[in-house]
This record gives sequence, C-alpha cells and structure tokens, in this order.
Amino acid sequence: MNNQERLKQNLEKWAHANPAAVKELKDLECKTVHFCDAENGDLNLVKEHNGSKNYLHSQANPHQEAEQWAKTIELNSIDTLFVFGVGLGYYYNELRGWLKENANRAVVFVENDPEVLVRLFETVQGEQMLKDPQVWIYYFTDFKKEAHHFDEIAKMFNSHRFKITSLGYYLRTKARELMHFNTILSFTLNIRHMSDREYLSLGDVFYSNYYVNMFRLPDAYQAKQFYGKFSGVPAIICGAGPSLEKNIGLLKTLKDRAVIFAGGTAMNALNAQGMQPHFGVGVDPNADQVMRISSNEAYQVPYFYRNRLNANALTLIQGDHLYINGSVGYPIGTWFDEKLHIDGPELPDGYNVINLSFSLARQLGCNPIICVGVDLAYTDGQSYAPGISNHPINERRRQMRTKTSKEELVGKEDIHGNPVLTLWKWIAEAVWYSKMVVEHQDVQLINATEGGIGFPGIPNMTLEEVKEEYLTGAYDLETMIHGETQLSHMPAGVTLEEIERLMWEVYEDLGRCEDLCGSIIKEFEKTAHEIMAGKEAPPALLSDAVKQLIVQLDDCEAYHAVLSTFNDFFLSKSVKELQRLEMDRDFLEESEIQIRKSKLNSSRYESLRRIAYRNRGLIKYFLEEMLPRRKVAMTARSHGEPQKYLQQDAVYSLENNHLIIRDPHCGIQIEENVPDLCKSTICYENGKVKCENHFLNEKLHGPQTFFDDEGNVLSRCWYLQGEKQGRALRYYRSGALYSIETYCDGVLEGTQRYFFGEGGLRTLITYKKGRYDGEVILYYRNGQKKRELHYTNGVKHGFERMWNEEGQLKIEVEYDNGQAKGACRLWFDNGTLGKEVIYDPPGHVAGAFFWDKEGKEIPIHEVIKDDFFDSVTKETANLTAIIKNVIDQVNNVAPMLNENKKVEISKEINLLLEDLEALRKVGDELLYESGVTEENPQEAIWKTPQMRMRLEQKVKTMTTQIASSINNIRDALQETVERYIEATDKKSSH
Repeated sequence: MNNQERLKQNLEKWAHANPAAVKELKDLECKTVHFCDAENGDLNLVKEHNGSKNYLHSQANPHQEAEQWAKTIELNSIDTLFVFGVGLGYYYNELRGWLKENANRAVVFVENDPEVLVRLFETVQGEQMLKDPQVWIYYFTDFKKEAHHFDEIAKMFNSHRFKITSLGYYLRTKARELMHFNTILSFTLNIRHMSDREYLSLGDVFYSNYYVNMFRLPDAYQAKQFYGKFSGVPAIICGAGPSLEKNIGLLKTLKDRAVIFAGGTAMNALNAQGMQPHFGVGVDPNADQVMRISSNEAYQVPYFYRNRLNANALTLIQGDHLYINGSVGYPIGTWFDEKLHIDGPELPDGYNVINLSFSLARQLGCNPIICVGVDLAYTDGQSYAPGISNHPINERRRQMRTKTSKEELVGKEDIHGNPVLTLWKWIAEAVWYSKMVVEHQDVQLINATEGGIGFPGIPNMTLEEVKEEYLTGAYDLETMIHGETQLSHMPAGVTLEEIERLMWEVYEDLGRCEDLCGSIIKEFEKTAHEIMAGKEAPPALLSDAVKQLIVQLDDCEAYHAVLSTFNDFFLSKSVKELQRLEMDRDFLEESEIQIRKSKLNSSRYESLRRIAYRNRGLIKYFLEEMLPRRKVAMTARSHGEPQKYLQQDAVYSLENNHLIIRDPHCGIQIEENVPDLCKSTICYENGKVKCENHFLNEKLHGPQTFFDDEGNVLSRCWYLQGEKQGRALRYYRSGALYSIETYCDGVLEGTQRYFFGEGGLRTLITYKKGRYDGEVILYYRNGQKKRELHYTNGVKHGFERMWNEEGQLKIEVEYDNGQAKGACRLWFDNGTLGKEVIYDPPGHVAGAFFWDKEGKEIPIHEVIKDDFFDSVTKETANLTAIIKNVIDQVNNVAPMLNENKKVEISKEINLLLEDLEALRKVGDELLYESGVTEENPQEAIWKTPQMRMRLEQKVKTMTTQIASSINNIRDALQETVERYIEATDKKSSH
C-alpha cells in the first residue's frame, strides 16, 4: 500500500470523529512539511520555511527524544494526557505501556498544522494510532476562534486527573499557541468537571433539597415581582474576599445609596463587622450552607433563594423568603412553576451565588452594579475577609473552605499586576461577568474590589471613587424593599394541598417511567443476547418495540420534568464510545458493534430507571414523613396582640411642613418648621401613590412611606438629616402589623419586634447603639421557639439554643465573649444526643464524641475521615517522636560513655548526635510539608493534587532516609556501647 492509499484509508477512518477536518485534509498538497531521514535512520519530518529547515523530532535520534520526554511526565498520577502536536507519533510509542495498564486511560493529540497530519496519516504509525481505542487525534486551526471545540473534548475526556504537554519542537517554536492551548483546555476541562459532577451523582443532592423546600413555598414571596422595581438604583454585590476588609467601613455608610446584596459566606463577612445588607442570596445545596447560615447574624434579612438551597439552611433563614422561579439544569423547577402559575424569566445562575446576585441586581433594574470583596483569588494568601468562622458544632473545620484537596491552584496576575493564586472555578466566574456585560450592554458593571484578579474588560475603581461618581442619590431602601415584598405574594393556588397533589402526580408518572425504562432495557438485552447466540444483527438498532416504548416514555410528563436532562447528559457521554465503534469498523464485526451499542443504550436507560426509582423514594418519604409535620406546624399558628407594644403617647406627624416627633420611649423630642422640605412620589397605574419620600438639602428628612395600590400604608419610618430616628412601623398587605423598630441617630436601639401575619411574635432582637446587646429570640409560626442567643456589646455571650418545629432541642452552645466554651451539643429529632464537642479553654477543641440515632457511640475515626494530608501529618508526627526518642537515648548514654577519659569515643558520640540532629531537621521538614506545624487557623489551600504528588515522593524519600539512618545510628550506638564495655573491662582488669 503506497502513501496515498494509506492516507485515503486513514482519513476515511478518522472522518467518523473529525468529518470537517477530513474535508480540508483530503486534497491538501504538502508544500512545507516533508519526510526525511534522521541521523540514526529513523523517519523524521522537516518543515521548510524561507530557506530554513526545522525538524519536528530530534535529528540525532527521534526515539531517544521521545524517551526523554516521557520521563518528564508523572504518568501514574493522571488518567488523560493532552499533547499539543503529534509529529510522526514517536511520543505515542512511549505511552503504549501506560495506556495498556488501564483501559480508562487516554492520550489526546491536538495538531494545528494540517500538513503534519497528512504526513502522519501517510504512515503505518498513523494507521496504528487510529486503531488504538485509547488514542484520539484532533485538528484545530485557531485555538481562540475554535474554543467551542474544546468543550466537545472536555465532554469526552472529563477526568480530573489530567496533564497538558506538547511536542518538544512546538515547545520551542509555538510557545504562544501552547499557552493558549493550555489555558483554554485547562479552563474548559475544569468547568466541565464542575458542571458534570451533579449529573454523575444522579442529582441526589439537588432533589433531596428541592422536594422538601417545596413545602415552604406557600409562605414565600415571588422574587419576580421585584424585577424592574429598582430601576436606576445602584447595587453593590458583596463577596467574602480578603479585600472586603478595606471597604467595610465605607460600606456601612452606603445603605441608603445602593441596594446591597450578600450571598453565601459574604453574609458572614459583613455580619462579622456588624453590618447587615439589604438582601441575602442562597443557592448552595451542600451541608456547608447550614453552617454558614447558623453562624451568620442576619436574623431578619430577606433572602432571595432557589429551591436547590440546602433545606435545613432554608429553615434557619428567619427573614422573608423570596423565591426565584425555575431551577437551572433541572426542568422539575419549571414544571412545578407552570403548574402553580408562578411565572417570570429564568435567571442565569453563573457558577455561584455571587454570579446569581449580579443577575438579580440586573433584573431588579439596578444600575450601575458594583462588586466589592469579589477577589476570586487568595489575596495576601488569605481565603476570606477577617472575622469569618464556622459554628462551634462543626469541630472539624473551624474555618470555612473555598476549595477541596482535589482542586489545583492556578497562578495569575491580580489587578495591580502582582502574582496571586486563584482557582479555575474563580477564573470561570470572572469570565462570566464579562460575558454578561457583553450580552446586556444596558448595564454598567464596576469592579470596586481592591485586590484579586478582576473581570476581563471590566473597569476597576476604588469604592471611594465609585461613591463620589455614582452613589450620589439617597433612597429609603428598607422601606421600599418591605413594601415590594408585601406586593409579591404567591398566586392563590400555591398551597400545601396543591403541592402535595402535584408531587403524587410526579410520583405516579415516575413509576410509569421506571417501568418503561425497564422494558426498554430488556429489549436491548434481548437483541444483544440474540446476536451473541448467532442471530444476524438487525439493520437498525432500534426495533419497532423499542421505538414504541420510547414514544410512550416521551409522553410521560415526569420524563421531561426529571429524566430528559439526564438522558441528554448520558448521550453526550456516550459520544466517545460511539465514535470509536465507527472508527473501528474495519476490524470489528457488525455483530460486535451492535452488541456494544445495545449495551451502551441499556446502561443509559438503567441510569434513567435508577433516577426515577430514587426520586420516587424521596417523594414518598417526604410526603409521608415530613409533610404531616409541616402541616401541623402550618395549622397550629400562634396568635397575639402586637398592637400592645405600640407606645400610645408617641406623636409622629408632618402637616404643612411642620414636623413633630415626640416619643418618650425613644427619648426623642423634635418640633420644627421645615419650609424647604421637598417631596417626591411614585404612583401606581391607577394613580394611587406608591412611595412618598421627603428630602431636606438632598437628604432624607421626615416621613418615608410606602403604600399598597389601595392607599394602605405598608411601611413608614422617619428621618432627620439623612438618619433614621424614632419608630418605624411596617405592615402586612392584610393590614396586620409586621414589625415595630426603633432608631436613634440612624442605628437600631432597644427592643425590636417582628410578627407573623396572625399576630404571633416572630423575632425579638435587642440592640444598643446599633449592635446586638441582650437577647435574640426567633420563633416558628406555631409559637415554638426556633433559636435563642445572648449578646453583650455585639458579641455572643451566654447560651445559644436551637429547636425544631416540634420543640425538640437541637443545638446548645455556651459562649464566653464570643468563644465557645464547655460542651457544645447536637441532638437528633428523636431527642437522642448525636454529637458533643468540648471546648477548653474557650475556643479550643479539646475533644469530640458522636452517637447514632439509637444512642450507640460511634468511634471518631468513622465520623471524621482523614484526607491524605491529615494521614501524612499523623504519620510524620509519630516518626518525629521516634527520632526524638532516639536522641534522648543517645543523650542519656553519652555522659556515661564520656566518664572514662581514657576511652576515646567522644568523636563517635558527637557524630551520632550530629546525625540525629540532621534527622530531627528532616523530620521537622516532613512535618512542615504535611502542615502539622501550622498553628494558624487559615484554610489549608496548599492541599492540591500537585502537592499530593510532590509530598508522596518527598515522604517516600524522607522516610526511607530516616529509616536507613536510624538503623545505622542504632548499629553505631550498639557498637560504641560494646567498645565502652570492652574498654571498661580492660580498665578493670588492670
């Protein structure tokens, strides 16, 4: 077979995976890349350009170059190797052994020179590479312009253990292209891994939260009713990055200048500095979110949330729940919304809660949108702004985490041009902001984060600069927010009864899906068995019976609400296998191809069947076990008389620009004529006044009121020279009193009370000069206490207790000036003690104990699993103790040996001590590498896959060295002692 025939044959095979590339290559004339012989007789390629010749492989010995290249790669630590440049495939030869050790390994060659690929496919080596099921070859012409192709690769090779490298020649001559290749591919692989993780777990975490949170929907408000209601009002999106500390003082002065959002840990960061934002945002389904909510102090802050939010965390949120419709990536959210007549645009989530906060601010109409504390990097080596800590019940990690040990650190320049460490997920978030601004050019985004990596193409300013240029207006935003909340009730059909009916409907329909998937699996298995038994493979894989079953499955609403997204996902995951089957038709029987395709389809429908089964189990459990408890809590509503807390002798009035505020309870006596008082109003479409604000010298002054569309007051507070003063009253749409708040010089003062619509007490908070001081008590709607805390001058002091809706105590902690002390306990719902963490002295964990729901103690090692780094820490600590013990033994022996001045062994003793000191230093270095010597409570961001590889190698080397040296020292010590005894015996004989 000549070169042209082989090229044609190889291109036909390659076309199954790269049809577009084959069209370009099949008639290509190679003008610059030619075959030549290397000095050792191997085949090589030479690229001729402007009279110069460049060899793609070593002209001395291509095989030897490939061998040296392979030695630079730690192959056993990866599953997938990406190589920029393929040449004549010499590098492949060095990878064959590694590939054959594990069928899940793969090597992906990406080439951007079409002539090189033509030459490769003219060789037997190219033919062999195309036949190898673990080898993939791609052709890209421009990495930047064809970035979408990287996503196709990432879908097929979504391994978290990968490495990117290149042909040696390209490393020397195409450094810029290699940089683009490395950056784009690494970015895409990491993002794809993040997005696939949930689907690979079959959505268990999402659904276990979603269904439970549906039971709280009747008490929530619609977020979409806020959209467009804050047009032109600036918004500040707060992150929890280290640079937030620089701006916290200024942020506190801007609550009447911009709508302030804080999502996730950002809420904890603001609370730690005594500040409350206007809105919280919650979306994280993981258990860590419970710790964030339980350790923050946003007791009455309204929260935007999606139903994927951790269900226990949502229960802990005491402020108004503002439901964001839809559920990105899961059609079940849209299905329920449509059935319940909840509409509204589906907002893009981005990659985290801060991205979602931007989407919310844009949808509210806010402009400009300013980001503060969104470092997306470890500025100054820190993970978070200062003051953030976990709840004491979480003894394992007192500090909140930004990453896992499986995430690699990435080096980048910050906005000041200084090197900084970041993560791929943070780079993705930064790029997302830039993309959103391009798509929504009516919104101005400003990065006022004074550190971090910034957002590509987005201007950087200090918050002080932003304030002077953009934050010039004044708004009574808390009054506006409360008023809009009361206008955002759920549709009348959103009831527990209707939600229960719909859930049973999904449950029944999923049962049909489960049965249909089972029948489809049987049909595919039947086809495979018949072919294996010798029956001729059918012309079409999908029989009439399978087609009919698929049509029936497609008719099920639950298939589209729950299973369809997973079907698309698993189909995308099977592309690699399907392409390989087509490429291998030359040496695979048609029957074998059909059998493998049948197995792929069976596997896909088995996954769908499992998802249907799991969801039915969750729905049934929640409906039968949790819904009855929720109904009891909803029906046993506490009633009260909130009006009794109003001070009847208080006078608040403004008539003919004559302002009077007399409130003995607040210690305020104001009476003044204000001839220059200005008034601004916003009206409903029916002409009724919606907002009425008063200003004096461009500062809020006098009453600020929000009305419903019938003229009823929903919220009213009073200002003097831009500061809230006296009593603020807020109401439900029904007319019932929502809250009584009191202010002094712009900050809350005294006891604040919030009520449920039926009149029962919802929240009681005591302030002194704007800081928590005294008791904080939160209640469930049924009148049962939810939580109780005590503060002194803004710091927790005394007991904190939490209960469930039935009154069972769940958590108890005692604080001493902000630090946990004594026993911190957690109980199961059945009243059994589940966990006890001992703090002694305050703030230091002295021990932890665990029990199961039946009261049986669980060993701590079964609860707290050490990661690799923790295991190394313990091992090195033990090893260091052994080394110190040997040193002590020598120190004990040395004086005795030196007593006899005539015995010349001091030199040997000194050498032993020097060796042991060196070993001690080696042990200390090992401890340093493992992190055990770090008393600093900062997050261990150094725990990465790359560090694990380095540490494994270093630990292996050091432990071998230590073991060998200790044995040598013990032998030498024994010899020295024997010499001493011998010398002593001789001395005695004389």
